[in-house]
Amino acid sequence: MALIFDVLLMNEEIRNHRNALRKKQYRRIQRNLRDNSNPFELPDKIFTKLFRLDKETCQLIIHSISEHMHDSQRSTFVPKHLRILCTLHFLGHGSYQTPTGQLHQIALSQPMVSRSIAEVTDLIVKHLLHRYIIFPVGENRNRVQDTFNEKFPHFNGLCGVIDCTHIKIISPPVNHSVHPAAPYYCRKGYYSINTQIICDANKLILNMNARFPGSTHDAAIWLSSQVKTLLRREYVNGGNSYLISDSGYPLEPWL
Repeated sequence: MALIFDVLLMNEEIRNHRNALRKKQYRRIQRNLRDNSNPFELPDKIFTKLFRLDKETCQLIIHSISEHMHDSQRSTFVPKHLRILCTLHFLGHGSYQTPTGQLHQIALSQPMVSRSIAEVTDLIVKHLLHRYIIFPVGENRNRVQDTFNEKFPHFNGLCGVIDCTHIKIISPPVNHSVHPAAPYYCRKGYYSINTQIICDANKLILNMNARFPGSTHDAAIWLSSQVKTLLRREYVNGGNSYLISDSGYPLEPWL
């Protein structure tokens, strides 16, 4: 009996050793793929298909946030531009993290993809959001209104189009103390965040509000909007700017 136990134990040790060697070899292959590949050498069409942005825009994002990313002296450290590109691929395709990491141009493990997404999205919100998503005032508002007026002459004073869209999410824990699952279940039959977006005539995003669970009505999100407060104050002072929306919103002088 003891002999059988010793044989089983030895077989288990052999399997563990082989698995460890396979994992080590796989990590070495990943690193070699990563070190020897340059996504920016891909043809433009393939690059845009993978990352949903052209090379110039990706370079701009990399230049804008890479200086704020942490660095490391480890030999297996993943370059900053690959962490950013893997995040852009994940955001652009809504894929799972493992397939994102298995792209040979990226070659990252799922935990590394997860850490990259958390790091890069936080930096985008912190350093890029308020640089590019700005609701116009003054002369900028006049330019937006002029563009709308060129395309839709009967809408004089129009400064934006507003609506909400549901962003799918994984169900939160049912009994979570702060974010229980129930409020995130939307009328379309899945869990989501109801995200309010305002665009100009060229479909550029001017304002975004992604703070409400999927069951929240569009009109309720608008009720707490800073843009509503701004337009209402301007209207009281003689302004004539307004947004256009669908019937999910209330009819107001500024909407």
